[in-house]
Amino acid sequence: MFGCIVAGRLLQTNIQQIDETHAIFELPNASSINHVCVFLLGTIPFPDGYGATVHLHWPGKGFQLLGMLSNEKPSAIFRLRSSFTSSTTTRAFGSTPNSTQVDPNTETNAVLGSGS
Repeated sequence: MFGCIVAGRLLQTNIQQIDETHAIFELPNASSINHVCVFLLGTIPFPDGYGATVHLHWPGKGFQLLGMLSNEKPSAIFRLRSSFTSSTTTRAFGSTPNSTQVDPNTETNAVLGSGS
């Protein structure tokens, strides 16, 4: 139902179905990700009036809402670089300088999830 493209990487269609309304993509080496595009494949539309939220699980931060998809908005591009990588400045989603920092030289895996 969903596809995922991380800028500079191959298309991902290896979604893992968690239950009837939740699915995830694993994103290896996530600290190098700047942008991610999530889209409906067009094979199975949502029922009328339904959609899905898109979340990112970053180690130490839990799941954070990125946005949503619907039949009327079948794709979205999300900027992750300034929101989830290490920094000494305040970032999106309530991150502060004392929040968990990620060493850019360490491989970090994140999980991109959707729920309808």
